[in-house]
Amino acid sequence: HRDLHSFPTRRSSDLVAKLGRVPVIYHLRFGRIPAIAKENTGEWRRISRAMRMAHTVVPIDSATEAAIEANLPEVRLKRIPNCLAPDALPTTTTHYNKARIVTYLGWVIPSKGIAELIRAWTTITHNGWRLRIIGPGNPSYQRRLIDEYRPHGVEFLGELHREAAMIALANANVVVLPSYAEGFPNVVLEAMALGKAIIATRVGALPEMLGHGCGILIATRNADELASAQIPRPKLPLDDENAVHIFTAGSYSGKTKMGGWAVVLRYRKHEKTISGREHNTSANRMHLRAASEGLRTLKRPLPVHVYSTSDYLKDGATRWVN
Repeated sequence: HRDLHSFPTRRSSDLVAKLGRVPVIYHLRFGRIPAIAKENTGEWRRISRAMRMAHTVVPIDSATEAAIEANLPEVRLKRIPNCLAPDALPTTTTHYNKARIVTYLGWVIPSKGIAELIRAWTTITHNGWRLRIIGPGNPSYQRRLIDEYRPHGVEFLGELHREAAMIALANANVVVLPSYAEGFPNVVLEAMALGKAIIATRVGALPEMLGHGCGILIATRNADELASAQIPRPKLPLDDENAVHIFTAGSYSGKTKMGGWAVVLRYRKHEKTISGREHNTSANRMHLRAASEGLRTLKRPLPVHVYSTSDYLKDGATRWVN
């Protein structure tokens, strides 16, 4: 048999026709089949002719498979998603608070959403984050983007050999793919295998790949939505409106032999302050007293976040207590 990787041109169908009786596997490697089938474009009609002549058609995602089944029920289909060898990938070495890198890896061309990516980057507060754009492209297009948007914290690294590209992917915190169209992109598989946060557009197989909370999906050509998703903000305890927030403080003066403690309790729009003092005590005891008095004030079971500058209190609550 012959394995024909598809390109949406007349040449693919012509090649199938020329092969005659030789069994052909037609491997569809792009994700626009549902759209062009719905519109019944000339491209779809040419590809349909090639699929009818093939022994087996291999779509790479369920949406493509469903579109072919609905329009060409006589075609023999075998869906095979792209795959990768995780053992060939480098080890991820970065953590959230270290490198702070957003990485794009792919062709640096307009249809990959590079302009939207740069425009989104210029509208957000970076806070030490950097954007790395890796891949081949026209240098004049890169210069035009730089001249138009004057982006800060953006690095164009050009095309890297595979090992260096995979190391760059492993060193990323966030991987972004704002393409207008995709098939079943290997870079997303690699990013998932490396445990990266992923932002991608709802095209091709990406909704299927990143469903069930595996990534963030955004609309194509939408710089505003891309900007809001691009740099993750960790959920902080103070964001929890259903919890009581207890802020504690304690101190002790060896000169006066006097110690003191204070607590501020906040729950939604409500706030309460309590305090006290003791003779012949210690700073550690005052921190502990502040936390205990704050907890004692609670009248009913609620989630609680306790804030303190005391390592003694923190370690006692999280490390020393079994």
